Amino acid sequence: MEENWQLKIFQKSLKKRQRVSKIIPIIPDLGEKKCLELGCARGIIGYHLRQCGGKWVSVDTDLINLSAAQRLLRKGVMLANPFSLPFPDQAFDLIAVLDILEHLEDDENCINEIHRLLKPGGRLVVSAPTSGRLYLVNRIKNLIGLTPDVYGHVREGYDPDVLALRLKEKGYYIRRVETFTKFFTEFVEMLINFGYIYILRRKKAGPKRDGAISPSSEEELKQNIKVFKVYSLLFPFTWLFAQLDYILFFLKGYTILIQAEKK
Repeated sequence: MEENWQLKIFQKSLKKRQRVSKIIPIIPDLGEKKCLELGCARGIIGYHLRQCGGKWVSVDTDLINLSAAQRLLRKGVMLANPFSLPFPDQAFDLIAVLDILEHLEDDENCINEIHRLLKPGGRLVVSAPTSGRLYLVNRIKNLIGLTPDVYGHVREGYDPDVLALRLKEKGYYIRRVETFTKFFTEFVEMLINFGYIYILRRKKAGPKRDGAISPSSEEELKQNIKVFKVYSLLFPFTWLFAQLDYILFFLKGYTILIQAEKK
């Protein structure tokens, strides 16, 4: 069977591969536990989460992304309001909140809703971009037109310690706080996003929705298949460049990952 188009892109994505490699090892043994993925985007992370077992529901607010996720995940995909999700109290054993908080004006309301849905002793996994004056690539993005709204974000990101404290104050035991995706990976991804938005798509202003920085459908990938094939040939070199991140072990990364447990 031909490989799904999202998986083809995933294989050539530095950040998505890093995200999966960080998230999957901290997912506990799920068995038949009920799990919620909030912010499923096009289904890539959800596809890998489902390999860990569990009975998953994947939710997003973007219809274009959900259509792509539906084709990849097949079932358990739905459109829902992140401030009022259609599930009873304490419905889930694990909730993965993946790069959605930065898209929400009222992120506090969403955090409250997540707390309502998670069982006592249930696990919470949160990923989000970082923010702060020392993150050089974020400054460069703003200068070249890749402002947060181009990514569909209402804020640049979060301070890892501040976000962890907010969760702690809600009644979570914080098991892990880490950051990953260092300067070199983030820089390469920035160049790829810029090229896609402002050269391939020739847009003067970025579309204000999640996922518009790369192909959002199989048809869109086919329209750019020659470029994708060239990039695929160059990918080993971009991957090698990104490995320079290892010399920056003393710096925080551009992506936050928090693992918590509801008390």
